[in-house]
Order: sequence, then structure tokens, then C-alpha cells
Amino acid sequence: MRVIFSGVFLIGIILGFCFDFLETFNDAWLIPQEQLLIPYRILGIAPVDELICLVLWVLLILLVYEHFFERKRVERIDVRHFMITGIIPASISLLLVVVAFFFAPNIIIFNYAYLVFGLLAFLPAIYCVIKKPKLAWRIVKVAPYFIFLFFTFEITALYLHQWFFIGNYIGYVNFFSFRFPIEEFIFWIFVSSTVVLTDYKLFVDAGE
Repeated sequence: MRVIFSGVFLIGIILGFCFDFLETFNDAWLIPQEQLLIPYRILGIAPVDELICLVLWVLLILLVYEHFFERKRVERIDVRHFMITGIIPASISLLLVVVAFFFAPNIIIFNYAYLVFGLLAFLPAIYCVIKKPKLAWRIVKVAPYFIFLFFTFEITALYLHQWFFIGNYIGYVNFFSFRFPIEEFIFWIFVSSTVVLTDYKLFVDAGE
């Protein structure tokens, strides 16, 4: 479990908060204050509720993968590899985002922020497809379950008005009376489990 918890710490807390903070700051989505169980936003931007959700979301993906798809269990991680490829770059990125927020917020404002940061988050998956196609195929096998799950969750959240989309997007998906950005469909519903598992296998559990 220590390998899974290390993955949750890196992906769910450090990278997850960095991604969520930038997207929320750029109005890629909006969670109304009345929908929050904990009425507090970190730095006035990112809801604590969403950080908790990110942790549980990553934990679910890693547990499903480890239980149903992993060929071998790894109980120890290469700490040096984990720190150099995962923790240090992610922590530096988060630090730069926070410093920019306080001293030069204009440099972290983007049009089409969901598209920009979604593509950046997907870069490790592209690397995995090119350099480690067998690993990529094993990771992709997990995706159909989460596509169905996240699509169901998306429709439920929209029905309950748990979030709204108020930013700039390349287009929209219409499903009956529900409407959400194409970026939401691609980067969260369709490929987010692949992104999480790619980061996990490249930076945390690198033994394949």
C-alpha cells in the first residue's frame, strides 16, 4: 500500500492541486460556494472539497488498477527515482504557480486553460505510448470502466448543479438536456484514468 499512497500523494495532492488551482483560477469550471461541505478555498481559489475529491479519485483509480490489472505487486519504491522524476519536479512546479499567483498572476492566466493544461497533463501518456507501448496498452485497458463511471458522475453533477462551466472551450458535448465542454469529455471522462496511471507507472511504480 505504501506504493499506492506515494502515488496518491504525488498525483492527487501535489500535481492534482497544481492542476486544479490553475484551472479554477482560469475559470475552466466553477463550483458554487453553496455546494461545498467545507466552505473554504485554498488561497481563496481552490476548494478544500475538491482537493479531498482529487485524493479519493486517484486512490480509486490506483486501487482498481492494482487489484485487477497489475501483473506483480511492488511493495517498495525506488526512492531516488521517485524523488528525481516525481516529487521534486512536481513540487517546483507547484511552488512556481504559488509564487506567480502572489507576485505575477498575469503569467498564469490563459485562454482555453482547460485545453492548455489538459494537453500538458497528457504529455507523459504520449511518451508512454511511444516508448513503452506494452505498458500503455495495459494502462488503457482500465479506461472503459472509468469512462462509464466518470460520464455517469458528470451527468449527475450537472443535474445537481454541483459545477458549471464558464470558461473558453473549443466546443461542447450535448447529451439530452446536459451540455459540457469537449475538453471535459476528453481530459476528464475519457483519458484522466490513463493520465493518472501513466504518471503512477512512470514516476512511482516504475518497475512495470
